[in-house]
Amino acid sequence: MSLKDIQHAWDRFFFAPVPVINIAIYRILLGLLVLNYGALLVPDFLVWFGEKGPLPFALSRLVSGGHGWVNVFILLPKGDAWIWAFFWFFMAAAVCMTIGFMTRVSMCAVFICIASLHHRNAMIPNSGDYFLRLAVFFMMFSHAGAAMSVDRLIRVARGLESGTPKPRPPWAMRMIQLQLCFLYVAAFLWKIRGETWLHGIAVYYPARLQEFYRFPVPYIFEHMWTIKLWTWGTILIELSLGTIVWIKELRYWVLLAGVLLHCGIAYAMNIPMFAQVMISAYLLWVEPGHLQQFLRWLGNKINGWFRVELPIPVFYDGKCSFCVRSVEVVRRVDVLKRFRLLDSHSKEATLEFRELDHDRASRELLVRTRKGEWLGGFHAFRFMAWHIPLGWLILPFLYLPLASATGTRVYKRIANHRYCLVGT
Repeated sequence: MSLKDIQHAWDRFFFAPVPVINIAIYRILLGLLVLNYGALLVPDFLVWFGEKGPLPFALSRLVSGGHGWVNVFILLPKGDAWIWAFFWFFMAAAVCMTIGFMTRVSMCAVFICIASLHHRNAMIPNSGDYFLRLAVFFMMFSHAGAAMSVDRLIRVARGLESGTPKPRPPWAMRMIQLQLCFLYVAAFLWKIRGETWLHGIAVYYPARLQEFYRFPVPYIFEHMWTIKLWTWGTILIELSLGTIVWIKELRYWVLLAGVLLHCGIAYAMNIPMFAQVMISAYLLWVEPGHLQQFLRWLGNKINGWFRVELPIPVFYDGKCSFCVRSVEVVRRVDVLKRFRLLDSHSKEATLEFRELDHDRASRELLVRTRKGEWLGGFHAFRFMAWHIPLGWLILPFLYLPLASATGTRVYKRIANHRYCLVGT
C-alpha cells in the first residue's frame, strides 16, 4: 500500500458521492428528537433557565461548561417573556429542520439554541444530550435537505430538479459516524480501567440507584452469572460498536446488539432520550438499498392494512407546465405509491379509460375512485390528501365549514390562470 492508495481511500470514504436517503431520514429523526427534548424541558423551563431558578445567569457563567461562547442568553434582555420567546423560536426551528424547510438555516438555528441551553445550565445535560448537539452541528454541513424535505419539493415545483436526488459527498455523515465510534471506544477505555467492570459486577450497582429507577428487573441483576454476562457483554458490545461496526458482514449484528443494549438501559434506567439518540444514529450505517427496500415493504404493508385498491388513476393536463410541475410534487410526496399519474392527452389514458371526459380533464385535475366515481378540482385534491401522509396535516382544514365552496372557487381561479403562472 502506498501513500497514494491511502489518499484515494481517504477521498472515497469522505467524498465519494452516496445516496442521500440515510442523512435525509436521519434529519427527520433528529428533528423529532430535538422537539422531544424541548417538550421535556417545558414543565420546568424557567426553573432551569430563569433568573429565579437555582442557577441565575451570572452564577451559570462560573460553573464548569457554562462559559461557552455560543450562548444566546448573553444577548437576551432580562425577563421571563424573552426566555419563552427563545424557547418557541427553538421549537419553530426544530419543526423547520424536521420537515426540511430552509434546512441548513434551521439546523444552524437549532444548534445555536441547543448550545445556548447547555451553556446556560451545564448541570443538566447527559451524554446523550451532548451527542445530540454534536450531531446537529455536523448536520449543518450535510446535504440533509436534498431529499424528503420541503426544500426539495420547492425545487421540483420550480423546475430546478427532477428525478431522484443526486448522490452527494457524505463527509458530514462520516463525521457523525466517527463521533459515535469515538464515544463507544472512550466508554470502553474508561470501563476497563475499573475493577468492577473487569471483575464482571459493575451492572449490579446501577440497577440499585433509586434516582435512576424506571421499571423492575427482577432476575437479571440477582444472580452472579447473569451479572457477569451483562457486564462483560456491555464492554464487548461497546468495543464492537466503536470498531468492527465498519465491517459490512458484521455490521447489522453489531447494530442489533447495540439496539438491545440501549433498549435494556432505557427499560431499567430513567435517562431521558439517551437510548433514542444513540439508536437513531445507527441509521447512518444501513445500506441505502436496504433502507429503500424496507420503506417499500412498509408502504406495501400499510396499504395492505387499509385495503386500498391500487393504483388510483389521476389525470392532469400534460400541456400545462404548471400542472406538470404540480404533478411532480405529488409524485414526490406520494410515499405510499397509491397514485397512477396520467397525462389526459396521452394514448394510454384514452385507450384504457374510454369514459374519460377530455374537456373536463383540460380544465381540472381528475381522480377516478375505485367505485367508478370521477372527482375533479378541489374535491379531487381533498380525496388525494387522504392518501398522502403529508396531506394529513391539512386534511382537517379541508372539511371546515365553507371549505368546499371556498376551495372550489380558489381552485377554479388558479386553473383559469395556470398557463400564466409558469408558461406553456
